[in-house]
Amino acid sequence: MMFLPYLDDYHVVRWHFEELEDFNSFYYIPFYRYLKFDSKIGFREMFSSVLNKKSNEIGNGRYYPLPENKGKLNAEILDFQPQRNKYYEEIKKICKVNNINLIAIMTPMCEKAVVNDYFKKVNMLYPEIYDYENKIIEDKYFSTFEHMNDMGAKAFTTKILNVFFNK
Repeated sequence: MMFLPYLDDYHVVRWHFEELEDFNSFYYIPFYRYLKFDSKIGFREMFSSVLNKKSNEIGNGRYYPLPENKGKLNAEILDFQPQRNKYYEEIKKICKVNNINLIAIMTPMCEKAVVNDYFKKVNMLYPEIYDYENKIIEDKYFSTFEHMNDMGAKAFTTKILNVFFNK
């Protein structure tokens, strides 16, 4: 639902949500989507839309840098079980139909996160996904266990560009 604010601006977003039962309400009734999904979209995005003002995400090329963790990360066990993802499956189909080379990457987790072979299990479901779980692990690169801060995002992006695009 995070993409609903962009329903009017991007035909791909509109096309994706056209199948929703209440698409017409989302698209034609002003602010309906913001009211229905306020906790997920947020008041700030709705208010920015009213003022026709770009939010931080939009104004920064859709990039919103996360802050440093300031040494607050303690060891944590993250016990997730991977499941098939219908949106990822849909993206794969769209890419195949349109002859697009999809590069799917599992992003890093900080060194204090214990993930109990989660990434190996994901690779059993989706062997085409590149496992970059341990390419950047130092706490200084993370804002939370699973989200890189600005410094981590830049370091990881550099690695990805060098590996896949020789930049």
